Amino acid sequence: MIIKRTVQEDDGGKLIECIIESSNILKTNYFAHRKRLYVYFNRGKVYSYSNITEEVYENFEEADSQGEFLRGEIMKNPRKYPYFKEFSMTDYEIKEAKQVIQEWKNQQSQNF
Repeated sequence: MIIKRTVQEDDGGKLIECIIESSNILKTNYFAHRKRLYVYFNRGKVYSYSNITEEVYENFEEADSQGEFLRGEIMKNPRKYPYFKEFSMTDYEIKEAKQVIQEWKNQQSQNF
């Protein structure tokens, strides 16, 4: 579930960043003009997936489970959507994203 979504646009194109409440995915960055999706996993590894059209990305965002969509539609098609291991996040970056998720969970529990 997407809990925070920001969009930045400039002359270079559109960047969409989402923080996701998921057992496997921590956050994503989507560069529309490059058709590239970066997935930041909970354990700190970051992979990029190529050839991700805006339509595919919208379907990813709208899915009931972004993790299931990623596995079922993108990862199972490596020829269509080639992937690369990019880098690993620092412990601080992981902690920062998880803090946003925890704050969201706290707000949700207060609303009940």
